[in-house]
Amino acid sequence: MLTLLTFRFSVNHDLSFQSFSGFSSRGVFFDILGRASYELTEELHRRKGIAPYSTSPIEFFEEGALRRIAYRRLPATTNASLRISLFDPMLYKFFEKAIFSGLSSLKLLGEECPLLEIAIKTVDPKKLIDEAEPVRRFSVTFKTPTVFRLTPRGPIDKPGSQSPFRLYPLPDPILLARSVLRIWKNFFGQPPCGRDFDEWLTTGGVAISGYPRGLKTYRLYEHPHSNKWIVGFLGTVHYSLPDDTYDEKHAKVMNALLRLAEYTNVGAGKTAGFGMVVLKPFAGEAKQGA
Repeated sequence: MLTLLTFRFSVNHDLSFQSFSGFSSRGVFFDILGRASYELTEELHRRKGIAPYSTSPIEFFEEGALRRIAYRRLPATTNASLRISLFDPMLYKFFEKAIFSGLSSLKLLGEECPLLEIAIKTVDPKKLIDEAEPVRRFSVTFKTPTVFRLTPRGPIDKPGSQSPFRLYPLPDPILLARSVLRIWKNFFGQPPCGRDFDEWLTTGGVAISGYPRGLKTYRLYEHPHSNKWIVGFLGTVHYSLPDDTYDEKHAKVMNALLRLAEYTNVGAGKTAGFGMVVLKPFAGEAKQGA
């Protein structure tokens, strides 16, 4: 079971971030968790592999404007929010302890921001499979900078060295699907597909069909006094399932994975608000070819 915690809070002073508020959202995660278990925060800092949580960056409303994501600046406002998604039920128990022990504010850049509301929602990944549609065409909007890890294939020159990886800031459908499958396998039990799904992906089961408004890339720095940075892309991408490889079962799996991705984020940097996506199936596409 996946648990979503949405924190709404007020900000009394303008706040300035190094480059992206998602890094501070991760700090909020550890601050809340540390109130319940300092030992667990230390364990998560040391743990390698897929983290059992993701966050959103901070979002806010400006007067007369739509909801905006805070990058470098969060203006004083009475309506800001961030989301923490917990993949491990045991992790939620610690958050529950912190929340019901009198959590009344969030700490952002040293400022105490009074809490207005905490919304809790659960999502059952198995239900996403039951409700999946065999959609043939859809778009994915990458709301926050997104980048995937790509492990090159081939021999490694130095004996005993680990496989290298490259950060890949492009909306490759294979890396997109595999990113969500890894989360599913690690935290939600048996994935909703087998090796045949991966074979379908790698033989062109999902294709990129367009960039209606183009893509932009951003280089974001985590720390002001170090050269630690990450490059991610933003934009909306149209995908299609070509007729010559179309498979209704695999189409449903892809739909379920992307619906889960709306809650978990995708790619690298999920714990700092990277890889937030919104899925939009094109109307009537699930019925074609059925």
